[in-house]
Amino acid sequence: MNNSRRISAVLAASALTLAGTAGSTAGAATPDFAQLSSTSSIPQISLPDQALDLVDAAGIELPAFVWQSSNKLEQGLRGATESHLEKQGHTKDARAYDFARDWAGQAARGEVKFYGRAGDGTNHLENGSGNVYRFKRTSAVRRLAWLQRDVPVQTSPVSKGYGVATSTDGDYIYVVEYFLDK
Repeated sequence: MNNSRRISAVLAASALTLAGTAGSTAGAATPDFAQLSSTSSIPQISLPDQALDLVDAAGIELPAFVWQSSNKLEQGLRGATESHLEKQGHTKDARAYDFARDWAGQAARGEVKFYGRAGDGTNHLENGSGNVYRFKRTSAVRRLAWLQRDVPVQTSPVSKGYGVATSTDGDYIYVVEYFLDK
């Protein structure tokens, strides 16, 4: 390689290097990862419900970020459960909602002991009672369909303040129903 080609190659490399850094100044803050992710044109992974049902039925483990599409299912379960409990004559209570959220967090962290598909949180037992229900995705879809049936609901003889919360750990969707004693 002769000298003129070497000089041309060095100048071209220098120009490309400077062109790549010219847009940013020394004092400019670089965006963090969350900003880059939210503004990128890379599509987010979202599988259709049918695909998630097949994966669940086959027992295939998916990473937690794929299950984030289950937020719609969680929201649907929470709303349908609230509607069902109100039809039974129970009333929303802010304190019961706090306790239910606490139990939902415990379930997602693996702190709840389950007997089949139901368990109890580890605290607030002196204030009331309830259940933490554990569902695989297909079972959660069936539960939602059951809650959304257009049938008469038997009213409870005793109206209680209630709270509902949901959470997920990627494998299960947890639904908490908590009822205050007083």
